[in-house]
Amino acid sequence: MKNQMPRNKKFELRYTREVACKMIEQAMEDVHSNKKFKSKSLNDLQEVYRSSAITFFRSKFFEFMCDALQLNADAIRFRAFR
Repeated sequence: MKNQMPRNKKFELRYTREVACKMIEQAMEDVHSNKKFKSKSLNDLQEVYRSSAITFFRSKFFEFMCDALQLNADAIRFRAFR
């Protein structure tokens, strides 16, 4: 019984993993988005999101997050930048 993690800790870890994976998925969508809006401001905003996503994938935080989640950062970057 000592080696088992408390139920609330398991939930916290699962929740944290889900949030981190959603961050990666959203960044992937932002990098690949080619939507064209009628509004110039929305097009400009899309470019801001794309730039932020590229910065995220190149960051030390992304590396750290992938290490913590046991994800292959290089494989994710390859998909993001191909």
